[in-house]
Amino acid sequence: MFGKERRLKTLGKWPSLSLREARSQAKVILATPTKKNRHMSFSEARDAFLADCAQRLRKSTADRYYFALKDITAHSLDTVSTDFTDPTQLKSLKAFYNWCIDRELTDRNPFARRKVIFDQRDRLLSDEEIAAIWKYERSPYSDIVKLLILTGQRRAQIAKFDPEWIDGGFVNFPASIMKSKRVHTIPVTPQMLQLLNSISPYAGWSKGKVRIDKHTGVSGWVLHVSTAEQYQSSWAA
Repeated sequence: MFGKERRLKTLGKWPSLSLREARSQAKVILATPTKKNRHMSFSEARDAFLADCAQRLRKSTADRYYFALKDITAHSLDTVSTDFTDPTQLKSLKAFYNWCIDRELTDRNPFARRKVIFDQRDRLLSDEEIAAIWKYERSPYSDIVKLLILTGQRRAQIAKFDPEWIDGGFVNFPASIMKSKRVHTIPVTPQMLQLLNSISPYAGWSKGKVRIDKHTGVSGWVLHVSTAEQYQSSWAA
């Protein structure tokens, strides 16, 4: 933190950067007048931020920032509206402005003190509701839903299933589709194996959800999706 306006600058991360090295760099910054770069518009800075995220962050995180920021319009970094209430947008704007501060595109983060609170879901399906959903038959959507019940996975992990992921009595979900970016292994039961062998690529999530709600009479629930999927879906929450 430096200057009259108490600006923040990230020097690096420990242990790649030692405390001694950080102190040495900080002394140079404190002793050097800062040249301010103000030529970027909001859209130019946003595009540069998203391009940087695509290079250094996992795809799910970069996608979350993209869908949260893509529709925001403003002439400059100083004129962007602060009326946003969506928690994902607020979190993304915080990250975006911190990135801009590090690159000396602005001196302040107008969202720094905004609290980000995600809604907590408290909807629990009863045994009777789960039974009604289980009895619903309209493949491949119904097969995917049953597999989600049996495995506890996100819908994309099941919808993108590849038979090559099965190894003996286990299924190994690759790191590329996992939020943790690590291989995830779970045991496979005969019932799961039968359903896995029957599913095919699926994209009609919105219509499928409407149909299952109407047929079963069970509503107010959602499939477990990733944040990037959430922004691309008209019904997921």
